[in-house]
Amino acid sequence: MTFDKLRLLGWLIPVICLGTSGWLIYSKNTELRSISDVRNKARIDVQQAIEQKRKIESMHSDARYATVDVTADEEYTFIAYLKTAAASCGVLITDLSSQTTDAGTDPGAKDGKPDPLLKGIEGRNTLITMRGSYTGLREMVWTLESSIRLLALSNLTWARTDHGTSVTVNVTRFVSPKKKSSS
Repeated sequence: MTFDKLRLLGWLIPVICLGTSGWLIYSKNTELRSISDVRNKARIDVQQAIEQKRKIESMHSDARYATVDVTADEEYTFIAYLKTAAASCGVLITDLSSQTTDAGTDPGAKDGKPDPLLKGIEGRNTLITMRGSYTGLREMVWTLESSIRLLALSNLTWARTDHGTSVTVNVTRFVSPKKKSSS
């Protein structure tokens, strides 16, 4: 029996093609399974998000938006909180001014329309200037940041004066619309 190179080539080419196609099928099947796992996880995440959204929408607006109800003494209560916190931190409040804005209006929005989810919620901005020791002022800022009530701090500026360290900060708190009485 003689060795025929063409006959060997006739067997070798189909074996190589079969091996290559088997490897390709295996790798694409593995990739498909991986993508299926990602898709299934995404479906579960979407379902959980829908359930969380339903839960949040069923909550009272105070819990949903971290607001307090509009009352006649809301401003007084907040200022009393500020004064108590300042006294405990050894800080003196030297200036205080307030302004009310609509929390649903985003000045950077492209369409300029208010957010319907925040309809009626007001942001009450209070510009506070405080004076005291550096550590006392740091403690006061930390007290505001860690308040149980949602307070947004912005435009914080520190200054060194002849009387010590001074801090000016804009503190925004949020109040919910008046509830309609059911009579």
